[in-house]
Amino acid sequence: MSTSIEANPVHVYSQPGKYSVTLTAYNQDGQAILSSPQVIDVKYPLPLVDVVVSTFDGIAPLKVEFTSTPTNAVRYVWDFGNGESSTIQSPVYVYQKPGTYTVKVTAYNADGVAKEYTLSKPITVRYPLAMADFEAIPLTGTSPLTVKFTNKSVNGVRFEWRFGD
Repeated sequence: MSTSIEANPVHVYSQPGKYSVTLTAYNQDGQAILSSPQVIDVKYPLPLVDVVVSTFDGIAPLKVEFTSTPTNAVRYVWDFGNGESSTIQSPVYVYQKPGTYTVKVTAYNADGVAKEYTLSKPITVRYPLAMADFEAIPLTGTSPLTVKFTNKSVNGVRFEWRFGD
């Protein structure tokens, strides 16, 4: 237990907790009067979180790894920007739909005090690229030639044909 004989001391509490402090004052004759104790309540520091993100941009489905390095944090709540969340310290999340998502993590210290962090930039999930492909039957014949075209494209939502004539 730390003590001091200074009239106006300064003391540093290095650990969180509740500390009862009393002062005994002596007069010239050595008579002592003890003060009522006062409680010093030292709280845990605010939580800090440093986050590394595997990617900020890609094609759906996009797997993103969030690696957090916390200081003074004991609990986490991640908000992936689409209504889904996680309480894992360093989650891996797969974005299924294209869009732009603002990701936040709220870290809590041992006292339950929260600090919210927003990632420096959003996660951007793009549509998969369309791959154009088709089949033509028949490929050769006499004029007038009727050809049946079958679209075999992947991820296409709109199409434009050019028949070369």
